[in-house]
Amino acid sequence: MKIKVFDHIAFMQRQIIEALTCPVNRDWTRREHKCDDWELWRNPDWLIDHYIRNGGAEAFAKHRADFFREIEIPDYEI
Repeated sequence: MKIKVFDHIAFMQRQIIEALTCPVNRDWTRREHKCDDWELWRNPDWLIDHYIRNGGAEAFAKHRADFFREIEIPDYEI
């Protein structure tokens, strides 16, 4: 039997990668904290916080359907 499951680990990992690497998020976080890339490297939570507070997580939620996977569940006879 096949069922669809939500891959929450992949969903969260992809969102974190986007928050940490998105050039727009990085630029605006640098401006907000008046810092350079080294400070962002030391404080990655600033990037994640900025991403969430400014709509990145909400926009990313539109991709939720992309993270459903079909998996095979073996049928067992009792």
